[in-house]
Amino acid sequence: MNEVLRMINDQGLNPAEMALTPAALASILKLVDAGTININTGKSLLQKVQQTGKSPDAIVAEEGLGLVSDDSAIRAVCEEVLAESPNEVAAYKGGKVTLIGWFVGGVMKKMRGKADAAMAKTILEELLNS
Repeated sequence: MNEVLRMINDQGLNPAEMALTPAALASILKLVDAGTININTGKSLLQKVQQTGKSPDAIVAEEGLGLVSDDSAIRAVCEEVLAESPNEVAAYKGGKVTLIGWFVGGVMKKMRGKADAAMAKTILEELLNS
């Protein structure tokens, strides 16, 4: 809701004139809730719907904005991140478990924010603790 109010204020819009309808906003919320997109993509989708007037589902499909939740694809990137970070892996195994966030960040960076972060964390923990 804050993002919508910010958009109204920043662009000097009248809410009645917005291309972002309540139905489109509900659609974006459902996409985030279902795990189809992440919250950051949802925020950028607000602007895209407002600018284009297209439906959120159409924009997600056209621009390939959906999250990757394919276990094998995420696992491959997790293995790559771990292979590239032997010092951090050693530190993690030495007890610095807070590095898990750093590893997840590496996966997200390589996948341009499209990985399911919870799935990436689970896979990383599995790989690191095996």
